[in-house]
Amino acid sequence: MAFQIKKDLHLDIGIYLELLDNLTNAKVSTDNFDNTKYTIPIKCIGNDITEGGGIKWFQDKDTKEWVTLKVGKSTDMELTQSQYERLVKYEKGSKVQVTMKELQGAKGKYTGIEVKPLNGVAFSDDNALDAFADKGTDKPVKVVSNGSLEITWCMCVKEATKIVIAKNTPSPNTFEDIEYFTKGLMDVAIDGLERWKQQQHEKDQNSEPNDDDVPF
Repeated sequence: MAFQIKKDLHLDIGIYLELLDNLTNAKVSTDNFDNTKYTIPIKCIGNDITEGGGIKWFQDKDTKEWVTLKVGKSTDMELTQSQYERLVKYEKGSKVQVTMKELQGAKGKYTGIEVKPLNGVAFSDDNALDAFADKGTDKPVKVVSNGSLEITWCMCVKEATKIVIAKNTPSPNTFEDIEYFTKGLMDVAIDGLERWKQQQHEKDQNSEPNDDDVPF
């Protein structure tokens, strides 16, 4: 069965993963509550468990013993919609620290994941991994290619020009006005999308807990 990050098992525990494929290739499915799930291949490259054990995975129905996800193990991982959106910006081969935390949102506290890039560094031992993890950033780098930005900019210039013309007010600063509206439209088109994703992430995390997939 696919590994999942669960609040009752993994809260505030850093889990270090290598993504073995681009998340755009994830297998998409729905659960009994019609929630979208994404399944991706990963490799566990570390964790914050100080005694050297693995991360709890699932409990054997016969022995009641916990099966753990150990360092070096490759398997599938199942993500919720909001978790997928946090990780989708990272390409195949990326190494990241994923930590489930209680976060503060506009509507109060909610449970979500924080992702810190590990910059593709290969770690030979846990101490090196822990030392590097402290240097990570709280948010992934927004991946937008220069070509994509140029296309968006041109589209915004076109729309900004329409806005200035529609004002029908002659001005010696016509080009400055066009640039002003272009920058505003760029903020809506690029950063506005990120703000919307964050709102959806918080909304998703404030919905019903994902307990329908407990195996036993």
